[in-house]
Amino acid sequence: MDIESIEVELQKAFPGSDLSVSNDGSLLQLTILAEQFNDCNRVRRQQMVYAVIQHRIKSGEVHAVSMHVHAPGDKRG
Repeated sequence: MDIESIEVELQKAFPGSDLSVSNDGSLLQLTILAEQFNDCNRVRRQQMVYAVIQHRIKSGEVHAVSMHVHAPGDKRG
């Protein structure tokens, strides 16, 4: 799994975001804080991320994804 290229793709899709990309085997782990997630519910945010990485899932490069996606104004407890 090419973590650097995944990070580049996510930075292009969510410019100005704060993101962390790592992997554990074929599990892709993402944490993204992005303005683009403002006014989006959790499901919509995940759909936005999946749209960016879907080709990697289809190719088999990524088998599972764990993601934490937040907007700057979110309350996290």
